Amino acid sequence: MRNVHMERSAGYSGIAFVLAVIANVAVIGFPPSTAPAAVLTYYVAHQNGVLVGSWLGLVASGFILWFASGLNDFLRDPDGREATLLRWGFAGVLLGNALVVFGDAAQILMVYHPIAAALGSSLSDAANVLPAMAGMPFAWWIWAVCNSARRQGRWPAWLIWLGFLAAALQAAVSLVGLFPAAPLLFVFGQGIVTLLWVLLASILLIRTPEVSS
Repeated sequence: MRNVHMERSAGYSGIAFVLAVIANVAVIGFPPSTAPAAVLTYYVAHQNGVLVGSWLGLVASGFILWFASGLNDFLRDPDGREATLLRWGFAGVLLGNALVVFGDAAQILMVYHPIAAALGSSLSDAANVLPAMAGMPFAWWIWAVCNSARRQGRWPAWLIWLGFLAAALQAAVSLVGLFPAAPLLFVFGQGIVTLLWVLLASILLIRTPEVSS
């Protein structure tokens, strides 16, 4: 039996995730993607913001996991035909989350101990590359969820295709973000599309009717 109240709480968690990510970006800002020395200087100058922003990243990781779990419950069909697809997608959330958290840890290490400056180049690369790599597992999660919703007719077509677009952009940024001169506008744009999809999917979960048709 479906737990509608749990699904709605997952929708609120999705909205909280969007707000936490926006707060994370607002607090940390946009570090320069130039020489490691410039990156380290930025992180040291914005130490408090980086620490708070990294903590917000941890908070966001919990919200997205709850949201993804609720989506799995919402899309789970009685005969289990969608189970493998949804489990595969949820594995993407777990892997993507782990990569992002490790990236947050690299940011913290760049400001937490002065000795970390000796490893500045590697930490700077890790803080950029790990979240970029997370784009691919997040892409397969979004694709799996939207494909399941399409096959079951559970979502409007526009939300499904917005999700497919978000998945494609996430997959692209997992490659583009590996290059030192990754265009900030592209990375920022794909983030907006993904957050918009999460926000709209969350609203639909919150508006889930009490009785399933």
